[in-house]
Amino acid sequence: MLKHIIQIGYTDGQNMNMKIKKRNDLPSYRMDEVKKHGKDAKNIWVTFQGGVYDITNFIQSHPGGDKILLAAGGPIDPYWNIYQQHLTQETLEILEELRIGNLDENDIIIIDQKNENDSYRNDPIRHPALIIKSEKPFNAETPVELIMDNFYTPNDLFYVRNHMPVPIVCS
Repeated sequence: MLKHIIQIGYTDGQNMNMKIKKRNDLPSYRMDEVKKHGKDAKNIWVTFQGGVYDITNFIQSHPGGDKILLAAGGPIDPYWNIYQQHLTQETLEILEELRIGNLDENDIIIIDQKNENDSYRNDPIRHPALIIKSEKPFNAETPVELIMDNFYTPNDLFYVRNHMPVPIVCS
């Protein structure tokens, strides 16, 4: 019997105050049924937390292209743990439009994996003046007021855009 593992550690961050709630107006599906809707199926389903979603018509619109098919027939949670730019209210609103059901509660296992498995736990501390657009991955811009203070923008105030966690560099 397949299970959907929810790692709640990453849902405790600033972006994830929005846990997916069970919707009584929708049917429940078992993970065995979701698995039948993998990348080669007519209708492609994924799960996120307690929801089941038909992403068939969304795949061509996905900004990451067909990479979303990596999660076809299973959970997208592990991918969003890495690509945390998805953990926004806007993304969840799009996802909710694709929702077709709830994941059967018997197929959900919740594991508390706080910081030890956070891919971003070793990211450097950034300058507090940066205007933060997203925490994980970190995206920030230099405040306009500070741009003219120096001929060259100081490194700690330079525009930051990361798509992945910052690697640890040994000197």
